[in-house]
Amino acid sequence: GDVTGLTGGQAIAGNQVAKIGGQAIGEAELMRRAQIDLDQKVRWFDCHLQPGDNHRTIFAVPADEAVRAERSLREFVQTLTKTFADLPIGLAIFDRERRLQLFNPALIDLTGLATGFLTARPTLYATLDALRELRMVPEPKDFSSWRSSIATLETEAASGHHVETWSLPGGQTYRVTGRPHPDGAIAFLFEDITSEMSLTRRFRAELSLGT
Repeated sequence: GDVTGLTGGQAIAGNQVAKIGGQAIGEAELMRRAQIDLDQKVRWFDCHLQPGDNHRTIFAVPADEAVRAERSLREFVQTLTKTFADLPIGLAIFDRERRLQLFNPALIDLTGLATGFLTARPTLYATLDALRELRMVPEPKDFSSWRSSIATLETEAASGHHVETWSLPGGQTYRVTGRPHPDGAIAFLFEDITSEMSLTRRFRAELSLGT
């Protein structure tokens, strides 16, 4: 029979919701995002299908804000990708679920993490655990303190600008910066400052010898 979709109290004709781009919503497809012209204005809806015994119900939920947020995030990621593609600073962006969404080639060069591991979208905890196994994080006193340091890093990066200096077991020194990003995401920047720190130590040693 005929179906009707309700969107925040506004009814949409059944044939508008049931067909999107000339294609009907299939029985096996329980949700599809639709673009519909209403009052000479383009609106987006998430259309849901609920099959019944002898009928089916289709209803639509406004998705304009979700579409705008997704478009903004895509543009932001594209900008970051272009900006950091050739820079020596490693970039890792984790979404609100703390899964890796974006990384650049420098991250692989600086950390030694495998490309296959990164493209599998690991969680923040899994990524930092992998870095620990590669001895690319400061040596923790024990596992409990390590987990605590991860939680602190995540919380402070999500709430504002956060900077740590990592003295690695291999002798390198990394500056790790965490920043909040749109839609609950957080970004981490990894920068090798070994030469800078060596120069600073040498300068301080010369000053102490000269006094």
